[in-house]
Amino acid sequence: MIQSKYRILFYIPLIGIFIALTFLILTVAEFFVDYLKIPNQNKIILVGLTIFIIIWFLALFIELSENAKIVSVDTLSKTISLTNYFTKKTQTFSFKDFDGQFETVVKHGKYRRIYDAFGLTKEKFVIYRIDSCYYSNYKELKNGLLEIKNLGYVEFGLVDNIKILLKYPVIT
Repeated sequence: MIQSKYRILFYIPLIGIFIALTFLILTVAEFFVDYLKIPNQNKIILVGLTIFIIIWFLALFIELSENAKIVSVDTLSKTISLTNYFTKKTQTFSFKDFDGQFETVVKHGKYRRIYDAFGLTKEKFVIYRIDSCYYSNYKELKNGLLEIKNLGYVEFGLVDNIKILLKYPVIT
């Protein structure tokens, strides 16, 4: 049994920045509205900032809910389990359930650093992508899944990544 070692520390700076920025913007917004008696036309800017914060929070939540998964590979029973780190909801698949696995690269961070990744496909859908940015034992997980057919290298653009997020088929 191979258990993933998730790098949760990757998200701590993102969450900290989000909380600090939200607090700062809301504090400044309250100051301008209450103490400076801003006319109604300038309140549009404050509403825009609030909408931006909400959209940023939703994007962070989607990122965490999609990528924060504990991966367990059982090479004896030939199964893989994906457990959400926060909700603890588990999906278990047999190696036979997958059409194959593909290799790719993903870019993360401010400087768009490139990380190796591989994904598992079923009926042209990407079920899950295992990324060396999030998992410290990426190579061990990959070696545990060698029995699944290798489909080769697949490159994803922005549109493909959005399709994966929205659960559309992308593998041809």
